[in-house]
Amino acid sequence: MSRAVATIVTRSHLPHARLIAKELRRHHGDLPFHVLVIDPAPGDLGKEPFRAIALADLEGVAEPGAVEEMCFIYSAFELSCALRGLLHRYLLRKTDHESWLFIDADVFVCGDLSPLFAEIERATISLSVHATTPVFPRLRTNPEVEFLRGGVYNAGVLGLRRGGTAEAFIEWFVARLRRHATDEAPLFVDQLWLNLVPVLFPEARAIRHPGVNVGHWNLHERPLRTDAGGRILVGDEPLLLAHLSGADLDRPDRVSRHAEWLDGKSPPEWGALLARYAEGLRRHGYAESAENGESGERGESEYGFARFRDGTPILLSQRREHRLRLLAGTQEEGNPFEHPERLAPPPPPSLWRRVRGRLLGP
Repeated sequence: MSRAVATIVTRSHLPHARLIAKELRRHHGDLPFHVLVIDPAPGDLGKEPFRAIALADLEGVAEPGAVEEMCFIYSAFELSCALRGLLHRYLLRKTDHESWLFIDADVFVCGDLSPLFAEIERATISLSVHATTPVFPRLRTNPEVEFLRGGVYNAGVLGLRRGGTAEAFIEWFVARLRRHATDEAPLFVDQLWLNLVPVLFPEARAIRHPGVNVGHWNLHERPLRTDAGGRILVGDEPLLLAHLSGADLDRPDRVSRHAEWLDGKSPPEWGALLARYAEGLRRHGYAESAENGESGERGESEYGFARFRDGTPILLSQRREHRLRLLAGTQEEGNPFEHPERLAPPPPPSLWRRVRGRLLGP
């Protein structure tokens, strides 16, 4: 059965894609690895160690104007999540893969993924649950609140197999993410939509392998240890995919900036894993990317869709305004990147409002 792995990156995260490609080669040889680069810098992506997909390729499977619209209404992080539906549609229509695995760019491939693909091929939609047992009951008050906000499932690992309801799921996902994948409540990019999948698409199954999508959200229930051969195990199973969300490359002793309650409490295997991950990224150009200010986590200053055509920076408020106009059907014709005058930035708050805000808070 033809298998593949895929991810989405901005140009600042090309080092992440290169590291995934290296680890996939280590464990799987020539397993196809597709990378959608949403804002490539000038250069030859053909020299990268993966199969590059451009936005123009997505336009061949998207509704007219959809990709351009999404590039304007979404921030870099949001767009990287919102395009996942179209990437799945591209893989379905433009490749002959029978099954494929989507992973976030900050996922570290740690082992042979054959057991995971075996699960994917027994279902048509494979979802990764954040956790299955109560979280850190001795460390945090009401710890499951973060799952109520972020979702039952983690969107950073998702498997599909042709057949069944996979195509129907993809079409549904594409339609929802076109305009409803902002990083603002009641939404959380693409992730909260996955809560509905088992109800709408009963063929969906949860991934059961404990070594898949291990992250700060489930370290409490997935004990790590090292075997005699140096492999990291989760219980008795090998660690396959470590999701290093919020990792601080300069502090391998810290699990994640999203999990301060774990500072100083992570297993030694996790720190060693973070150190390996950081070194791998630096070998593939991460330091240069970070120095250029391209990281999506540091802002959109060098992001490819950060400015209007005349060089004026696009404010998040302008992205939000254009999205609201699209939803209301009141947007004007033409490419929004060419008309900054249509989306004037909001006026600065008055002195009194600023003083009042400092005194009273938001």
